[in-house]
Amino acid sequence: MDLTAVRGYSPSRLTAADREAAVLAPIIQQGDRYEILFTKRSEHLGTHPGQMSFPGGGREPEDRDLEATALREANEEIGLEADETELIGSVDDKETVTNYLSDRLLGSFLTANTGVMSTRSQKSSGWA
Repeated sequence: MDLTAVRGYSPSRLTAADREAAVLAPIIQQGDRYEILFTKRSEHLGTHPGQMSFPGGGREPEDRDLEATALREANEEIGLEADETELIGSVDDKETVTNYLSDRLLGSFLTANTGVMSTRSQKSSGWA
């Protein structure tokens, strides 16, 4: 898959946000096919129950930047290891309905069969 345009894209940035967030749109290579991984939020959560989403969330004080936020959240939510992920690029910032300024990053990693994702994560994301 040729991702040259994504790698070279210069996203627009919004400013003046009190709350920052980032999500990762994981691109998974399955042989010669590429797929994007979505997660489904648990029905018992207080915010956005049952919604389809990308792994991500709010920036924490220890996150050096929004890339670190997206990678930390992807690790927490689907077991994706930062050092096994290639960040490809970013798309335009978006203000969410919950008043977060969100950066959406695209990242790729190898198939779930290579052991990149934990068994727990594979089950919760539908890969096992």
